[in-house]
Amino acid sequence: MHDDLITEIKHASGGLRSQVHTESERKEKLFASHDKEAEAELGESRDRVFGAMDGVMEEMMRIYAGVKLDLGQKEEQEEIKTRTAHTAAMQELSKRSLKQQVHRACAHERARRIREAAELARRPDPGRDMLRELVARVQEEMLIKKFHGRKVAFREPEQSPYSEEENEQDRMLRHIRLSARRKSCAVAF
Repeated sequence: MHDDLITEIKHASGGLRSQVHTESERKEKLFASHDKEAEAELGESRDRVFGAMDGVMEEMMRIYAGVKLDLGQKEEQEEIKTRTAHTAAMQELSKRSLKQQVHRACAHERARRIREAAELARRPDPGRDMLRELVARVQEEMLIKKFHGRKVAFREPEQSPYSEEENEQDRMLRHIRLSARRKSCAVAF
């Protein structure tokens, strides 16, 4: 509006302008006003674009933070799994080691007991011998009482008077017969 007023004053003051010159001025003014509008529009669109870019940037930062958090959680879960697996493996190894130690200790204890028992068996023990004889005598008495018998003194078999007259085969047969017999110390009535 200000420009139109200046133009009218110049025309009224008698300035001669050519039609071309005025037309070019008009176009320049139009372009200038258009440039101002375009700049204003460009500024608005820049603001919109930068606002959208800021929104996109904020969204990307939020997504990045979420991804980073997910990766951190996954790494933490993997670390927990690794620790759990390591702990379980170490427990299994310690169990195996303890089992082996227990088996070794048991084997040493068994060997020690066997050695002690063998030493006791080799060493004469009068108390044990007396106990054995007592148990044998009690068993004999129980058998005699149970079957209403009497004790017979055990004698070594006498040499047969025919031993000089026996040949090798007779001696072998007699020996087989006598060895097949069961020795008895009780006779029933």
